[in-house]
Amino acid sequence: MYQRIVNEGHQLGNHTYSHDYEKIYQSPEAFMEDVEKLQDFLETSTGFRPEVFRFPAGSNNQIYRRVQQDNPYLMIEIKQLLREKELPYFDWNASSTDAAAVTLDTDIIIQNTLKHVSGHQNAIILFHDSGAKSTTVEALPTIIRRLDNLGYRFDVLTPDSFYVHFNYLLF
Repeated sequence: MYQRIVNEGHQLGNHTYSHDYEKIYQSPEAFMEDVEKLQDFLETSTGFRPEVFRFPAGSNNQIYRRVQQDNPYLMIEIKQLLREKELPYFDWNASSTDAAAVTLDTDIIIQNTLKHVSGHQNAIILFHDSGAKSTTVEALPTIIRRLDNLGYRFDVLTPDSFYVHFNYLLF
């Protein structure tokens, strides 16, 4: 599957190897170890080393505070390490809301995506692609067609792409 993503010209991004909040949010080092594990695996598997990153739960998530109560600066430190590795991160400014349920109704995904994209000249839309997200896959042709009709264009995220970063409140 990963090789097919690369072969078809899509961007293969890093989202951590384990996606295990209890593990990755222990320390900046634990986080980067998990990121590097996926970087190495994907490079070995496909010959391509990911050039973009998305945080599990987004860059301003509060989950890390539950895991690491002693370091309120953890996310800032992680972001600095990502910059040092030249691995830019992307958040999103529109959501399909497909994470609201294990399997959300196709029409709801379509409606919510179009509603959330409205008003954005450039949009990065959050979708999920696990096996249970069959309705997300079903919704995509309609979403793509409607956004295309509205004049949106689709592109691969690269380090030079338009990006979204969530505002980060420290306390």
